[in-house]
Amino acid sequence: GGATVYAQTKYLAEQGVFAAVKQGLDAVIVNPSSVFGYGDKKGAGPSLYPVLEKYPIFVAPSGGAGVIAVQDVVTGIIAALKKGKAGERYILSSENLCYKDIFSISLRVIKGKNVSLLTLPQIVGSLGSGILKKLSVKSKILNPEVFTLLFNFRYLSNAKAKQMLHWSPEVNIEQAIKESYQFYVPDKERGKK
Repeated sequence: GGATVYAQTKYLAEQGVFAAVKQGLDAVIVNPSSVFGYGDKKGAGPSLYPVLEKYPIFVAPSGGAGVIAVQDVVTGIIAALKKGKAGERYILSSENLCYKDIFSISLRVIKGKNVSLLTLPQIVGSLGSGILKKLSVKSKILNPEVFTLLFNFRYLSNAKAKQMLHWSPEVNIEQAIKESYQFYVPDKERGKK
């Protein structure tokens, strides 16, 4: 249905791993939620920061997503390698946040102050996606599939990873966004030279 090409390729890769496990491969799968942290050049943060820096943002889409710090992804992967069961999938997520909260935290990090945001209703997502399909806008965020996702709640549970891997996320998401933005800013400046 509305899955992005990125999501489809991840699904197909997983199917390949599951098939190989049936043939005897000792492998586990980890599924991190939206990752924030130092060293990220193309993920959730760097897609969002230019928009938040450039425009006076007072609204946020009505959806939400699971989020996690990169350090917690690393400890989750190590736990999966040590304690995971072959052929099992483990979701690595720290917490579920609505986009209003993700935008608010990011704006606080970028602008150094709290910004009050309004939440756009679900209908904006449907109408906006229809308009974007008619326009040929080349943008990572402003394409119909991604725009629609911003109005969905992609919340995830880390209960299986916590229970089976004895793993627990430890890094605060605001700290992860700070570290992500600190990396993004000098990286952006290097790109200008």
